[in-house]
Amino acid sequence: MSRNWTLQQKNAIYATDGSVLVSAAAGSGKTAVLVERVIQLITREKNPLDVDRLLIVTFTRAAAAEMRERIQAAVNKLLEDDPYNAHLLAQRQLLYSANISTIDSFCGDIVREYFHTLDVARDFRIADEGELEILRQEALNIVFEHFYDIEDKGFLCLLDVFAGKQGDQKLRETVLKISEFLTTQPFPDKWLDDMSEKYSETQISKSVWGNIIIDYARNAVLHAINLTENSLKRLSEDAKLYE
Repeated sequence: MSRNWTLQQKNAIYATDGSVLVSAAAGSGKTAVLVERVIQLITREKNPLDVDRLLIVTFTRAAAAEMRERIQAAVNKLLEDDPYNAHLLAQRQLLYSANISTIDSFCGDIVREYFHTLDVARDFRIADEGELEILRQEALNIVFEHFYDIEDKGFLCLLDVFAGKQGDQKLRETVLKISEFLTTQPFPDKWLDDMSEKYSETQISKSVWGNIIIDYARNAVLHAINLTENSLKRLSEDAKLYE
């Protein structure tokens, strides 16, 4: 593909014999670099790969479709200059079965293929958001009812903090928000342990939260002082008002 790549982009395209981590802002050409990397892997002179031997995963279906289209366009472009290239013709056919999909779709394919070793029903399916919401609420009800039944002191104290006109609704919403956030963490249990440890600090000035509050209070006071000084400066221009 005829394009003027930057040095960093070239490094990402041609790097081999190890893992490559690319961090780049939106619109910086990540997709183009990845497409070019794929093209280089399937057209290199020494041990070229078949495109269906590559695994390319994205976060959205739209991104996966775009990747497939771009790779196909790049292969077609190369075939214009070499229309009888057997390897390129094979890549164009193999592209239809290449593993270019979202992460969840790829994982779903793995489970479908190896369901017999995973103790998963063969006809499993992915729940839609409505079903997942029902399951979340059912799980939440079971947990809350358990703590209500045993009259757990810690739970009751937490309930007092969050209680309002709607009963325990605010606490329920908070639990769900934390649960949703934890799904984005690579090690959710460790994150919870770290947060619990930070809350265990009893001296406000040494706690993470205390420092945030102190910094906010300090900035608020400095802002008030600045406003007061500016007001006095303006008042000094009028002797009566200044008195």
